[in-house]
Amino acid sequence: MGSQKEDVIALSDFTFSEKGKVISCPEGHAPVKTKHKKNRHIAAFKIDHCGNCPKRGKCPVKAGEKHYYLRYEDKVWRIAMRRAYEKTDEFKDKYRWRAGVEATMSEYDRKTGVKNLRVRGMEAVRFCATLKAVGINIFRATVVRRAKITPKPIQEGTYRCVFRLCFYVKEQYCALLNNLGKIFYESTFSAGFSGRSAG
Repeated sequence: MGSQKEDVIALSDFTFSEKGKVISCPEGHAPVKTKHKKNRHIAAFKIDHCGNCPKRGKCPVKAGEKHYYLRYEDKVWRIAMRRAYEKTDEFKDKYRWRAGVEATMSEYDRKTGVKNLRVRGMEAVRFCATLKAVGINIFRATVVRRAKITPKPIQEGTYRCVFRLCFYVKEQYCALLNNLGKIFYESTFSAGFSGRSAG
């Protein structure tokens, strides 16, 4: 099991048949013979091929008296094939939907306690699980309905824009009143001064 190392040749790099028999190595060499006993497999490769292979230090094939041998079990082969499949685009396209449903299943468990039912029997369990799923749908439909009816709260950025607009209008209004006050004061002062001069 464990994690697969990146700097070595993995079992998934070999080519296998549907029954787990080795067809060729990563370099394209076919084994001289293969053997299958219970849940164990053995594939023998020529010494000339493996001895001169540039990837010899990274390959899981071990040297023997007559051949180089690759030994593995059915379980290890299935894990290797599964890991190779997980790297394909087909698997990634299917697996991406799991992230979207994880939150739903978590809510289904937390809100309804579906993992701890007080009934036994397939019919009773199915009935309870269905009712709990309906309850989750009602909760979610209520949230959507409230979101449509209730106006959305004003965001912080909107508050800043409104505040700046009010501040700008206030400054312009104060500047206008200040100018009008100066004009009114100057006109009043000049009128009073001219009246005194005439008297």
